[in-house]
Amino acid sequence: MIEIGKKNSEIFPPPPQLPFQSSTATVTDKRFLIRREYEIGRDKWNKLQASALAHGFSSLSVLLSAFGEVLGRWSSGSEMTVILLNDSSGHATPEDLFNRMASQPAIPVVFKPVRDENRIEICRRTELQLADSVNRCPATVSSIFPNIAKDSGQDDRQVVVVFSGVLPAFHDSAGTDENMVNNASGSVCDEHHPQEMRMPQVCLHCHVSEHDEEIGITWDVLAELFPLNLPDAMFEVYICLLNWSSEKAWAKQAPDFLPELQRAVREKVNATFVPVKEKLIHQEFFIHAQENPEKEALLWDENGIDRMMTYGELADKALRLAALLSEKGVQQGEAVAVTLPRGPNQVIAVLAVLAAGAVYVPIGVNQPAGRRDRIYRIGGISRLVTDKTEFAVLSTEEKLTVIMTDEADKVSPLPRPVSVNTDALAYVIFTSGSTGEPKGVQIPHRAAYNTILDINTRFSVSASDRVLAVSALDFDLSVYDLFGLLSAGGGIVLLNESTGREALVWLELIRRMNVTVWNSVPALLDMLMIAAGEYGLLPSLRLALVSGDWVGLDLHDRLIKKSQDCRFIALGGATEASIWSNYFEVTSVDPSWSSIPYGAPLTNQCFRVVDRFGRDCPDMVTGELWIGGMGVARGYLGNSELTSKSFINTGENRWYRTGDLARYWSDGILEFLGRADQQVKLRGYRIELGEIEAVLRQYAGISQAVAVISSGTGTQHLVAAVVAGCAPVQVHTVSSVPSNSDSFRNSSREIQSKIAEALIAEILNLAELQNDTGKNLHPGRQLRITDENQSLLQMWLRWLGGRNVITDYDGVLHGGPRIEEVLQYAKTLQRSAVNSNGIIADDPLISSVARRLFQRLDDYRGILSGEISSVVLLDDDILSPESLSSRDSGTIAGIELIAEKIKCISKAAGKPVETALIGGRSGIIAAKLLDMLDPEDISFTLLDSALSMVETAKIHLSSLPHSVNCKRLPEYGVPDQLRYSFDLVLAVNALHRYHDPYQGVAIASLLVRCGGKILALEHCEIMPLAAVTSAVLDRGFADFDHDRRQAYSPMLPAQQWANLFKKAGFNKTSFMPVGDSFTEFIEADCPATRPELDLDCILKFTADHLPPHMLPEKIEILPWLPLSANGKVDRAAVTAVFAFRAEERGGEKPHAGMEQEVAEMWQKLLSSGAIGRKQGFFEIGGDSLLATRFLAGVKEKFGVELSLRQMFELPALFQVASVLESKLMEMKQTMESMEEGEI
Repeated sequence: MIEIGKKNSEIFPPPPQLPFQSSTATVTDKRFLIRREYEIGRDKWNKLQASALAHGFSSLSVLLSAFGEVLGRWSSGSEMTVILLNDSSGHATPEDLFNRMASQPAIPVVFKPVRDENRIEICRRTELQLADSVNRCPATVSSIFPNIAKDSGQDDRQVVVVFSGVLPAFHDSAGTDENMVNNASGSVCDEHHPQEMRMPQVCLHCHVSEHDEEIGITWDVLAELFPLNLPDAMFEVYICLLNWSSEKAWAKQAPDFLPELQRAVREKVNATFVPVKEKLIHQEFFIHAQENPEKEALLWDENGIDRMMTYGELADKALRLAALLSEKGVQQGEAVAVTLPRGPNQVIAVLAVLAAGAVYVPIGVNQPAGRRDRIYRIGGISRLVTDKTEFAVLSTEEKLTVIMTDEADKVSPLPRPVSVNTDALAYVIFTSGSTGEPKGVQIPHRAAYNTILDINTRFSVSASDRVLAVSALDFDLSVYDLFGLLSAGGGIVLLNESTGREALVWLELIRRMNVTVWNSVPALLDMLMIAAGEYGLLPSLRLALVSGDWVGLDLHDRLIKKSQDCRFIALGGATEASIWSNYFEVTSVDPSWSSIPYGAPLTNQCFRVVDRFGRDCPDMVTGELWIGGMGVARGYLGNSELTSKSFINTGENRWYRTGDLARYWSDGILEFLGRADQQVKLRGYRIELGEIEAVLRQYAGISQAVAVISSGTGTQHLVAAVVAGCAPVQVHTVSSVPSNSDSFRNSSREIQSKIAEALIAEILNLAELQNDTGKNLHPGRQLRITDENQSLLQMWLRWLGGRNVITDYDGVLHGGPRIEEVLQYAKTLQRSAVNSNGIIADDPLISSVARRLFQRLDDYRGILSGEISSVVLLDDDILSPESLSSRDSGTIAGIELIAEKIKCISKAAGKPVETALIGGRSGIIAAKLLDMLDPEDISFTLLDSALSMVETAKIHLSSLPHSVNCKRLPEYGVPDQLRYSFDLVLAVNALHRYHDPYQGVAIASLLVRCGGKILALEHCEIMPLAAVTSAVLDRGFADFDHDRRQAYSPMLPAQQWANLFKKAGFNKTSFMPVGDSFTEFIEADCPATRPELDLDCILKFTADHLPPHMLPEKIEILPWLPLSANGKVDRAAVTAVFAFRAEERGGEKPHAGMEQEVAEMWQKLLSSGAIGRKQGFFEIGGDSLLATRFLAGVKEKFGVELSLRQMFELPALFQVASVLESKLMEMKQTMESMEEGEI
């Protein structure tokens, strides 16, 4: 279909978005470098004219509509506008054409491809609309495309396509004015002055002319814009379509004119089908178990001790559990849920379900209860294999049959696995659905086995191989980890739940257990390479399989440096197509690549790249990737409607529509271009976010990039985030001074430990253990401790056990040798707390802390039970971490050292030192530092992530004579005005507060300028009193990285901080103890030659490689990219980084009434301007402390209570207002009913 005749005031679709390889700014010769010519002979031209006349339209419509069809095929079927010119002078030079576009009338022709139209329908619509268009006021190119910017000196123009000709025979239609085209030569309706406008560049000019009853067709092409051979392929198809139209009946649809050479190449690369002996995915494992029962199957670390399970042992345990499943009524083909933590029991359970003839459905232990419940419903699941009854809870009265793994120990094993057909389902993996409803992908045995056999054969995986199982069971890469290696007779090295994302643990296990195969998403291999960068080589690795996301161009070379003989394989596919469907072995990286190619299909699998009408896209044209062959899933469990939309039958073939974007290269290799949902439409242009990301990653100094659309109501912004790559440090000097503080530290540690253990004993009511009767401590029951505080409880119990206060914690506690001593001391401290007197310790700080702890015993119990938020401790003038830090003797001495450094630097430079303090909290530490300095010594900026702290700091520091700024530092980003801006970056007991220790260092490195320094104070170990202060706020450090979480301490020794500074590109680090204290002073120097990312340079680079409509409006340089649970980039978190004006983000204003009242309270709390009704409290800078204050204000103002949980679940302003209105209505109704009762 072609739509023509829009008024000049309307906005036309953009020109054809053809697959260019460069922008006009990089074209060195603006002349047409390619000319292609063809003549339609007299006989064919007469037939074309006769057919046109018979159907009542002009020959122009035939030529023009065919041109539009070809452009549509090479523009992914998108809507577009072509310029039609009446060229009365024959062939036009580029200069003539340029001048003519600037001054003469032009007819905009809008092509909007429609599915399944025949030539009559297409040409008739062209005819009618063309007639309508030329009868309107003529236009110039500048009025058709008004978004062409005025000349700014940049030679980067929008590109257009022009169709022109001199055709007397055009006017042969009975229904068309013979002066149809010539009528367009009237006055031009254009508000713009052509001489002021930047005219577009013509990339393709199709000129047609008639002479001697023949038609000459000429294409002039700006060659440098296009990939090699692409214009020739387009021209070939145009001629084929015209020739077909001269010979065939137009009532039929024209055939698919994919260029023959391209069709032949694709048929060759997709010719992968060979006979395969079909098997069950667990079949070969049980054969190995019989033939070689002593072979190692599973290996894992258990508290530093290597554990192992043989094939024979694993098969026996699996068959015992399979027998138990059969006893519990499990039927062949039944879906059985498996919810177990990582470890050998997880593998046993999966094999048992399969051996029982059933289908395993992995559901992660960390899945929210509501999502587990939906999976049970969708899957019709009635049986669950687990080791924790909590996972069996449903939100309705329905019950699951729960099968506990340890119940199988006394059951006789099945003699052999139950026999099922290879067409039977092997597993169902639930993935996220766009509607929020999980999708259960059904994979038969034969489909998964085909992939497993191919990979094992292609890459010679054998009994001598071992894989590190880094992927979770409910992520489909785990299918190969388990059955790829067990089918080959190899070994699986298992992780546990706490080590699943810990690169240093992976590194150790790879070396210790001789892992040979790596299989993960690229981000996890990247993490491994970062960890290995500090500690050396990975000689055992021989095969690295990466899939599921973009593969960084540098990943191959980094891996080869660590493991010289390792093969690097990039794989692709979908859960719906049995793990993988294609591969590409990387041996070197071509400089022209913007990403690692997707590759070619695996055995018995095939691909198509199709446009939105299901037609095969020509080479270099982006389309949706379809996967066919043996690996295609049966469909989605319990969702026939979604199955019919996602799985397509064409003849004998069945295809899965991936929703991924790709394109074919001329050699048949596929290039992956991201998700279709990453294809966005912005201001009329269809934009591939993946293409923008690929260009950004080519910029020197950028290691990672992600492009997103940040949307407000009615407003969309194209933005991108990048992460700087750290230049390798050639020489990294570390100097240290040994500590002489052992005596002080031992003494202070002991008195603090006695206070902390006494307090914990009181909180947990351990007096019941005094008679050693034992006490059942089932988490969350007798002690009423919430799930989120379980890590804190475990921390306390382990620590008390180490100090002999309790013993034998295995669900039952007993009093230890010191229980009575501790309880007696607790009574002494309680008396001191009540009377506020008595000397508890020589250090007055410790004495005051001890008294306050016991004064707040009830609050501590309320925090553990979830009745009180732990943020109340932040308001305590003694117990808050900031107060404790500011009164700590080591910290005070360290601040004095920092002040002396600043004085020296200022004196040498003769100007104030530009200084930033990260994690500055409410300004107490800052005030101490500034009191030691003259105003001319320092220009000071306090930074903190919590807006409440920043606002308090402004008040706290406002009376000082120094130059002071207080700013909120976003979670991920460093604002432009702060980046590379400071001579000194200070971190006083702040670096350890980040959940990953590198994060604080990375942020500091983006703040400090070249040649600057980072000065940090950190405790060398966690002080015992922190176990009952900061550990409570951080829930036992449950969200920290593995090593610190396992140690129940956020602190790192100074040497580890030095390693992190080296990783961030610092070339010199020194550290020394600060007097008699736990404090260490750390100084890191930033090289004067460190490369710094410049946003203007990055934008200029992108402008050289992308058309104007694809240039990001804003680019943020982030210290790191946030990742999802599966190790992929968390795009939602990246989007949140970009803070546009509140009006744009919030959109609609709050409604009068309760919404307006809530808005006013938020504005006062957050010191914010206008707030939109759909904005969330935490989105606009709120935090838990501010939310607690808001809730207190609500209770005071309205007399009703909201919980902090409700604030997190319903954070938008209109939602909070709605809940308040409901509560007020309930209160009113209650009062009325009480009054009626009194009457």
